[in-house]
Amino acid sequence: MMGIWLGWGWLLLPVCQALVVPREVSGRVGETLSLRCWYPPGYEDYNKYWCQGASRDSCRKVVETAGREAPQQHGRVSIQDSHIFCVVMLTMEDLSEADAGSYWCGIERTGRDLMELVTVRVVPGKPWCLAGWRHGGPTVTSSPQLPPGPSFMQPHQLPRQLPRPPPPPGSPPPRRSIPLPPTPPPRGEPGALGHGGENQPRSSPLASSSPGTALSALVPSVVLLSLLAAAG
Repeated sequence: MMGIWLGWGWLLLPVCQALVVPREVSGRVGETLSLRCWYPPGYEDYNKYWCQGASRDSCRKVVETAGREAPQQHGRVSIQDSHIFCVVMLTMEDLSEADAGSYWCGIERTGRDLMELVTVRVVPGKPWCLAGWRHGGPTVTSSPQLPPGPSFMQPHQLPRQLPRPPPPPGSPPPRRSIPLPPTPPPRGEPGALGHGGENQPRSSPLASSSPGTALSALVPSVVLLSLLAAAG
């Protein structure tokens, strides 16, 4: 077992002694770009830095930690070291096209520094629009044309009576009122109408009496006239 560990252990040394960073990161103009640089345990108190330039031997240090965990900032670039997680956080605010290029995440130590290359690309920004706002301030947008309706008409254009909405589904049909015919006056009263709509003549008491009653009323008169004629 010891032979296997000694034989293969050398393959793990470069990994444990190397920094882990993304090969390439990108952001838009005006945005904030952040990346992490992982380092092996044992380098917590070492100075970490962010270096700009194509060559590791001639790059220019932009910001460094000086072995402390407190955030350090230089202009728009900041760096913060976490000794617990062995990671360095690098942040570049308000990106510009001049920020694009080659950078190095490095650890300063005796001999050759630990350094890893990171390529930063900056994409030109695009104007954004959200709820009537554009980059730089509010903009006035024209509202769409609304179809004519009762709430958008002039008073003289409003209809006299709006149509009733349809009844909800499942409700009984509305009841319709049926007009009642006019009540005719009682029979025998003045102004009563007959079948043809004509006024009926007013009936007399004699016409309404029976024939026998009229004959009995005339008999005494005839007898009286006969007696007068005989006496004369």
